[in-house]
Amino acid sequence: SFMWETYKRKGSIAIPMHFAIYSIPFRVASNFKIPLIVFGENSAFEYGMNEKEDSFSVTPEWIDLYNATVGTKIEDWFSNDFSENDLTLYRRPTDEDLKKSNIKAIFLGHYFEWDPNNTKILAEKAGFQASKEGPKIGLYDFADIDCNFISLHHWLKWYKFGFTRLFDNLSLEIRNNRITREDAIKTIEKANFNPSENDLDKFCEFTKHTKSEFFEIAEKFRNRSIWKKIKGRDNKWYIPKFIIKKDIWN
Repeated sequence: SFMWETYKRKGSIAIPMHFAIYSIPFRVASNFKIPLIVFGENSAFEYGMNEKEDSFSVTPEWIDLYNATVGTKIEDWFSNDFSENDLTLYRRPTDEDLKKSNIKAIFLGHYFEWDPNNTKILAEKAGFQASKEGPKIGLYDFADIDCNFISLHHWLKWYKFGFTRLFDNLSLEIRNNRITREDAIKTIEKANFNPSENDLDKFCEFTKHTKSEFFEIAEKFRNRSIWKKIKGRDNKWYIPKFIIKKDIWN
């Protein structure tokens, strides 16, 4: 599958998702002459990247810089296995076509203070229900529940950056003055650093690959500048000076 190919080559299962997110809405808007597209939060600003506060438009420049396609364009994925026709929905209209269509795409988070807890409350008033099984990854039982694979995308941050989706969520909770940093660290001490078994099973079934193959590829993308080997303990990987003192490297 396209998703397995992107995972194998770039260590990301989310590349097809993000091509779709930033192409299909623009294609639909262009085809049906819809003048305005509304996205949610500016993810680059929300999760701490160096993004300008006044960046309210979803421009081609923003997409190329901040979407999670690991610096690739859809043309980079054309091959004998994936033709241009196969991947046509992942290709957004040209900048010239977008200008002719006069389409404007904005981040709603520029106009309203973005807080995941507030959006949850508003959604619940319209009938939304959080997961009865609790969070599949991170802190929130209402986030990342519309996709069986996005939790694996978030989990891969553990190998690449040494933190997980839980850290993202706790940072937002601290920023919104609901918890302290000390509270966050206590939560991390109780955390499970493994991927969702249910989602991993579904991903392997979908891509027709095994869990062993999944973890073999994940290992290739482990960031050696963060992770080091523990001497005398079967060469297990660990992160020096990790934020919690609890031994999670067993």
